[in-house]
Amino acid sequence: MIAFLIFKNAFAVYSTMILLFAGYCLLYYLLWKFGIKDFLGIKYTAQYTEDVIIFTVPLMILSCIMVLNPFAIIFIAIGAMLSITVPFIFYKLSLKLHLIY
Repeated sequence: MIAFLIFKNAFAVYSTMILLFAGYCLLYYLLWKFGIKDFLGIKYTAQYTEDVIIFTVPLMILSCIMVLNPFAIIFIAIGAMLSITVPFIFYKLSLKLHLIY
């Protein structure tokens, strides 16, 4: 019974991570490809998309390690939010410092 619960939890975590990552990749590719502006009025660029993917992959690996933790879904949700906000902050900061144009 315990092995079944661990497997069920692990399957849920892995499938959630795969869907999140696929959704991120698709969303940011479409935003970058078609130049859709976000709510703050900046365009998503290839650099921003790469930053999001670079931040998302280690967070996914960390959440794989925490599969046996019952709070793994909470960590995945926090990682998902961080993978969007941290590159966005770097992107806005680099625009202000004129590192990218």
